[in-house]
Amino acid sequence: MGVTARTAVGLPKTLSVLDPAATGLPPLPSASLTLHQAEAELAPAVARLTDILLETIREHVA
Repeated sequence: MGVTARTAVGLPKTLSVLDPAATGLPPLPSASLTLHQAEAELAPAVARLTDILLETIREHVA
């Protein structure tokens, strides 16, 4: 068995979210999220991946 901290975004059905109160685990603090990118023009694939990441974060995390 393993325990890891992660968001519920894309959580596989084979994993489950543990309730800190029921398991005796400490509650997790909030965490910052930063996306760094080069100042140069992004390749189309990189720009699309950036859009996907930001959209997913806005929908599920923010």
